[in-house]
Amino acid sequence: MNVSVIIPTFNRPASSTRLLAALIPQVLSRNFDGSVEVIMVDDHSRELDHNQLLEKLNDYPDGILRLISRASSGGPSAARNTGILKAGGDLLVFLDDDCIPGDSYLSETVRIHAKYPQVLLINGNLRALRNDSISQFWFHYYSHAFNTGEGELYRIHRISSGNFSIKRSLLESFNPLFDENLPSREDYDLYLRLSMAGIPIFKADSIHAIIECRRTLRELLRQRAWYRHGETRLRQKYSDAFLREKQSGPYPRPSLAFIHIHILLYLDRMVRSLPKRSDSL
Repeated sequence: MNVSVIIPTFNRPASSTRLLAALIPQVLSRNFDGSVEVIMVDDHSRELDHNQLLEKLNDYPDGILRLISRASSGGPSAARNTGILKAGGDLLVFLDDDCIPGDSYLSETVRIHAKYPQVLLINGNLRALRNDSISQFWFHYYSHAFNTGEGELYRIHRISSGNFSIKRSLLESFNPLFDENLPSREDYDLYLRLSMAGIPIFKADSIHAIIECRRTLRELLRQRAWYRHGETRLRQKYSDAFLREKQSGPYPRPSLAFIHIHILLYLDRMVRSLPKRSDSL
C-alpha cells in the first residue's frame, strides 16, 4: 500500500521538525509493503519561521520529504487540499504540526486500513503531551466526543483533522476534501458531508499520536475565538436547526475543576461580542 503523509504547518518550525524527528525513522525503516512519501505544506509562514524550517529540513536525506510553500495563507483546509493535489498514495494520512506520531504510527495505520478495506476514513487517537490544566480541559471535551467505544475499530460521530487517514477512493465523491471557506471546524463540516452521504466514520486507538495543547490561557482564548469564527461560518452554510439535529448526544457538562477557564472563556466571548466603537461620532 502506497502512503502519503500530509502535514500542514504555519509558523511552527520547532514543532514541525519535532514531528518529523518521530516520523522519518518510521519512513526509513517501514515494515510493510509499499512506498511512503511525506509532504509538508507551509501555509505561507513568516519569512523567519519558513527559513528556520528550511534549515532544519536539510538534516534529512534527499527525497525523503517534500516541502510545498504556498504563495499566500489559506488556512489549514487550503494547506491540506494543496497536499492532496500533490499526493500519489493510495492511503492519505493527515497529521497536524502540533502532533507527534507514536512509534508504530505508520505501520499501524497501514495494518488497520488493510484489515478493514471497506472503511474509508479512520481517526487515530490523541494523547496529551503535558498534564497541565489546559491540556486536561482540552481532553475533557475530546474524550467526550471521541473516546466513545471499545475494540480495535469502533464507530464515532466526529472527525479529528489533526490525526486521521483516508483511502484515496473517498476523493472520487469528496474533492476538494475540505471546505476552504471555513477558517476552522472544517473537520466537523467534513463529518456532516460524509454523514449526509451515508459514509460512517471509525476510530482506531492503536493509531496514536501525542498532541501539544495550548500552553497559556491567552493562547487557549485565541483558539476558542478561532473555533467560534468557524462555527459562525458553519451556521451560515447550514442552519441552526440542521446542526442541532446532527449533534450526537448531549454536550458534556462543564467540570468544576475548570471553572476558572470557563469563566475566562465566557468573559472573552462577551467582550468579543460587544459592538465595535466608532471613532466617527
